[in-house]
Amino acid sequence: PSVLTIRQTLTYTAELRSPREWSASRRKKRVEVIIEQLGLAEKADNVVGTPLKIGISGGQKKRLSIGMDLLAELPVMLVDEPT
Repeated sequence: PSVLTIRQTLTYTAELRSPREWSASRRKKRVEVIIEQLGLAEKADNVVGTPLKIGISGGQKKRLSIGMDLLAELPVMLVDEPT
């Protein structure tokens, strides 16, 4: 995901982890809602980054990770220090 943007990463995750009965438009809408809820809207089109290429901040990466789990519609999610 390091060469993908936040939006692309969440969209790809939605394709893989969201319930199969969801339509493409529902997945897209859910991705946009999560981006807004996690405060990532201003950086949604920024590349995540690698150790060699600067991308989003550590806190933004943590929120992105939480967003990826939210897309799976898990019944329970434990988060340690979600900042």
